[in-house]
Amino acid sequence: METNYWDKKASDYDNHLKKSKNSYSKIIELIIKESNKAQTLLDIGTGTGEIPIALADSVEKIVATDFSQEMVNIANLKIERLHINNISFQVQDCYNLSFNDEMFDIIIVSNLLHLLDRPEQFLNSIKRLLKKNGKLIVPTFLHNESIKTKIISKIMEIKGHPINTRFDSKSLIKFISACGYNLEKSAFVEGIMPMLFVVVTKNDNS
Repeated sequence: METNYWDKKASDYDNHLKKSKNSYSKIIELIIKESNKAQTLLDIGTGTGEIPIALADSVEKIVATDFSQEMVNIANLKIERLHINNISFQVQDCYNLSFNDEMFDIIIVSNLLHLLDRPEQFLNSIKRLLKKNGKLIVPTFLHNESIKTKIISKIMEIKGHPINTRFDSKSLIKFISACGYNLEKSAFVEGIMPMLFVVVTKNDNS
């Protein structure tokens, strides 16, 4: 991914998220339900920290990473202003995360897969970070779900937004399962660009 692109987008990122406010509110609601009794949570591709900040009261410890230093700077300002002390924001490359094996009860990868040029490598690389009975939560925009979403996605691409893979509901589940994960549940979330909320666990043989 292009770091400069996301650094430039950081200052206006929260305004951009407002376009999908209802969708994100639903996603956060679903994540909170899945986070019951979780002690450690990792949010990869956190942006300006909207999801981990919303989960701060539900999880004992949260680590959130992003490739963009500017995104992380804004996220840190938010938790300083809100006096939240159980979130650690870090700049890290999602392909080479520097965490110990089986460190997290839950890993969240929200709207990141479609941006990556090597999503299969990424999903395989983070398996080691999940505890034995841990959950991977993967809410993902469905750029290929309908004619409408395909048109919107193409316009976004023309405007410079990086999109490497266009998923629909079926192809997203198939892709994640092929990377060695077992589907636990999924939910379709309506929006200008709809999302599929997917919860999986790692395959014992992977």
